Order: sequence, then structure tokens, then C-alpha cells
Amino acid sequence: MHENRIEYRERIDTIKEDFSKRSIIYDDYIVKVVPHHREMLEALVGSIPFSMDEPIRIVELGCGTGMATYSIIKRYPNASLKCIDMSPDMLNLAKKKLKAFPNIEFELADYTKYKLEGKYDAVVSFLSLMYLANDETRKSVFRKAYDVLIPGGIFISGESNVSRNKHFQEVCMKKWIEHMRKSYSDDFIKTEVLEKAKKHGSASVLTDEIQYLEDIGFNQVDVFWKYYGFSVYGAIK
Repeated sequence: MHENRIEYRERIDTIKEDFSKRSIIYDDYIVKVVPHHREMLEALVGSIPFSMDEPIRIVELGCGTGMATYSIIKRYPNASLKCIDMSPDMLNLAKKKLKAFPNIEFELADYTKYKLEGKYDAVVSFLSLMYLANDETRKSVFRKAYDVLIPGGIFISGESNVSRNKHFQEVCMKKWIEHMRKSYSDDFIKTEVLEKAKKHGSASVLTDEIQYLEDIGFNQVDVFWKYYGFSVYGAIK
């Protein structure tokens, strides 16, 4: 089901407002909200299948404050990165964090609407796709990634997923909340994380995403890391 223009605008405005408020504390906040955040990020960066000294071209969808970007450029110092995000506050923080790296380009845009041009060795996204409205939008992003990748290039994403099975979903939620309770109250978790997550977007079923990638034409789709409702997966063109 597609969003109409008003629904899209209202959802995007809500996301921008919430991320503007969180931007200064985001790096600390996201580690407290996402279980095993460091392992998850390492799985994403470490699964990019190129030598560390190669001058590869990478586009990052939803770079936020540049946490993943920093890990990528440290591992692949000769890479050229194009980083896209729709939050001005987040993007400004990323620019400050990464000002020492001249081979990073920043673009203020909604990547679901942005026309990607050129060819890339990798398209990456870290904790961003769950902010998409629905699976139709997700499919369009996968297709966009496929179209700009070179043969042998990789699409790789780290994100939150849901389960169709009620029991499995309850288990995932329980483990997620257990992690957040180490840092936040139940009231904060309910109002600032769970309720806002419902307003921001719609997480997808991981096996559905794998099928979407295969339907588009990707090969060798695989899951590199998983912890209950969080995963890192990728596919080769």
C-alpha cells in the first residue's frame, strides 16, 4: 500500500522533528537502544567484500550522524563515499565528525525520492530502512541500489526486523526491551522509542526482504549477523 502525498509529508516531518531533537545525543542514544550495536556495525563494515586499500565507490543511504560512515572510511581509507540523509541536523553533525576526510560527499535529501547517478561498488544502509513507510518503498530502494551497482557490487543493510509469528515477535521484543531497560525507564521506552518507531516507519520481515532482493535480480543473498529482531544482510549484483 502506497502512502499518499499528505501521509508522506506528515510522516517525514515527524521524523525530521524527532531526529532534530535527538541529533546531539544520537550517538549515545542509539547504542543504548540497539542491542550489540558495535557488533552489528562491525558485521556490516566487515562484510563489504573488497580489499581495504581499493579505491571503491560507496553510497550510504541514511547516514545520520556518520557513525557507520566513520567505520567504513577507517576500514577503506581510499574509498569515495556519497552520504545521503534528509535531516539537516544529523547531516551537519556528520560533516563535523568527518571533516578530516576529503573523499566524503554529503547530500541533504530523502533517498527514497533522490535520483542516484553513476556506478558504485557498494550501497550500504545502517539502521535506516526501518524508517521506510512500507515494503513497496523498500522494494523501490532495493531496485535503486541494484541499478547503480556495478556487476559484483554489494548491497548491504543493518536494520530492525519484525516476525509474522506472534511468539517469535514477543521473544524479540522482550530481548530488545531488556537491553533498553539498562539505560532507560519503561515510560521513556514506551513513549520515546516504541511509539515513535510506529510513527516513523514500518519494519519488514527479514525473509521477505531476502525474497525482494532475489526477485529484483540480486545473487548470493545472505545474512551476516542476527540478534533477535536486528540483522545485517546483503546481496551481490
